[in-house]
Amino acid sequence: PLERWRHFVIFMFACAFLIVLFYHHLHSLSHAFYARSLQKAYFDRGRDWDWSDVERNPYLPLILFTGTVTDFRVPGDPTPITEIFISPLHTGSERTGYVPTPPWRSLSKSAVLAAAAS
Repeated sequence: PLERWRHFVIFMFACAFLIVLFYHHLHSLSHAFYARSLQKAYFDRGRDWDWSDVERNPYLPLILFTGTVTDFRVPGDPTPITEIFISPLHTGSERTGYVPTPPWRSLSKSAVLAAAAS
C-alpha cells in the first residue's frame, strides 16, 4: 500500500505541474467553448444582431436590458449604484440621463454589459 500511495502522490504532483504550466491554454479553451455555445444558443445561425436590426424588425417585442453602473455618482448621493436600462431607442436612467442607443452597438455587448454589472 505504501508503494501505491507513493505512485499516486507522484502522479498527482505531475498532473498539478502540467495544469499550472498549461493553465492559460486550458482557460482559453473553456472560454472559447462557452462563447461558441452562447453564440449558437442565442443568435440566429451564430450571427450577432445590432440594435438597429432589432428596431427595424416589426415582429420583435421591445427588448429591455437592465444593469447597474457603479462609477456614476451625483454629489450628495447616498449610494454609488445606479440602475440603467438599455433598449433599441435609449440607454440610461433618470439619475444618469438618457442618450440614444448607438445603432451599431451589438446585442451581445449590451447583454454582457448588463450581466457583468448586475
